Amino acid sequence: EKCINKSKEYIRSYKNEAAPYYYAGISYYKEYSVLKDNFSVKAAAKYLCKGKDKEHHEVYDKKFEKEISDFHNILRTYALNYYQANKKMSKPYFEYLAELYNDTLKQYYDAVIEKDDRPDAEIIKLTKAGKLNRIDDKGLKQGKWMKVYSNGETAYEAHFKDGKPVGELKRYHENGKPAALLIYDEKGDTADARFFDENENLISEGKYVGKDKHGKWIYYKDGIKVKEENYKTGKLHGNQIIFYDNGQIFDKKTYEDGVQNGIWVKYYRNGNVFLKAKVVNDKMEGPMLRYYKNGKIEVKGQYKNDLKDGVWTFYDEKGEKTTITFKNGHDVNEAEVEKRESEEYKKNMEKGKHIADPEDYKDNPYEYPINK
Repeated sequence: EKCINKSKEYIRSYKNEAAPYYYAGISYYKEYSVLKDNFSVKAAAKYLCKGKDKEHHEVYDKKFEKEISDFHNILRTYALNYYQANKKMSKPYFEYLAELYNDTLKQYYDAVIEKDDRPDAEIIKLTKAGKLNRIDDKGLKQGKWMKVYSNGETAYEAHFKDGKPVGELKRYHENGKPAALLIYDEKGDTADARFFDENENLISEGKYVGKDKHGKWIYYKDGIKVKEENYKTGKLHGNQIIFYDNGQIFDKKTYEDGVQNGIWVKYYRNGNVFLKAKVVNDKMEGPMLRYYKNGKIEVKGQYKNDLKDGVWTFYDEKGEKTTITFKNGHDVNEAEVEKRESEEYKKNMEKGKHIADPEDYKDNPYEYPINK
């Protein structure tokens, strides 16, 4: 039923081209349904002949006007009941018809099931030279193209010139709401793009050069800008900024050809700096400062090849400090403590003393001899 209703939309736009195809389709469908319910083959053939007859007449031929109207009403009622009761059986049948038409009506129309680049979209291509979903002798898309989901909603519509989209390309969600609007230049090389969620809220906008993001892209959530980033031929290049919902900057990074380089800064919601560090080729390198919310320093240190290195200073909220020395990312003092504990353990073993194993006290942890 949904397929039949969708066909009527094509008839409105392409009366002479789509009408014969439409009548052939519903006639074959009626033929199938009649045979399925064990009616006579003769009755089925009657509908088949009626469909073939319509293939050679225009939709508004007065000779068929009343007959066509009656035929509509009968088939719509039958198809609706059948589709609701047998959705799984209906779908493969329509797919079979599409292949059948491709073989028998090729001199007028092509009709095949074609997958969209999203797995949930299918279409029946209806084409006549220069009209819809046409491929030229070189295999390039030309003119208007349209794809339809299996539920009858439009998946996308666009115009092509020599295999490239030109002008507006519109994509839709399966619920019929806009998913994307891309406006291409006359050569099909660049496009201004906007993407929407299923409730028609804008979620991102930017520019494509070919298939690559290029220039500034902005992302939204619930109507609020949440991220802004810059691209160069598909790779991050320039600033990438993430925002709090109050508009304040949360995170700011810089990229060169897809690799993070430069000063990296993170902020508190009130606008004060939380962290400031240097990044070279995606790795922390050089000084790093971390701050309390009131702007006072919390941690001060250095990175070398993405690892903590040298003397790090830690401040509590009263300003009192402690220091730890790192080498290759490890606490030098921690290594010294581990070494001392190991030496103490050896001495105790040599003296015949046994250090209590916590595993022996797992059922009664409070009995573990802490002071021994």
